[in-house]
Amino acid sequence: MNAVTTALQAIEFRVHDASTRIFVKRPGDKHEEQLVDLISGECSCEHYQFRIAPHHERGRARPEQGNQCIHIALAREWFLEKMLDALEKAHGKG
Repeated sequence: MNAVTTALQAIEFRVHDASTRIFVKRPGDKHEEQLVDLISGECSCEHYQFRIAPHHERGRARPEQGNQCIHIALAREWFLEKMLDALEKAHGKG
């Protein structure tokens, strides 16, 4: 098990209504789980809604400020781990 997989185990992930729409709940988050849409690259958290989304809507997203919140980054990493595991199993390596 690698360090990323170990770190992801402390976080709760739950698939919503499609495999690319994922609820993310970090330990210590003051709010309940946040909904991340991996296709649109959006999150329901306040940080995304009030700091990141307005720049996207105006076409002025600045990479140095970050184009995604922590929930999006975590959901992407979790999704990638799941897909890689599935590919390994499909090819008889898991």
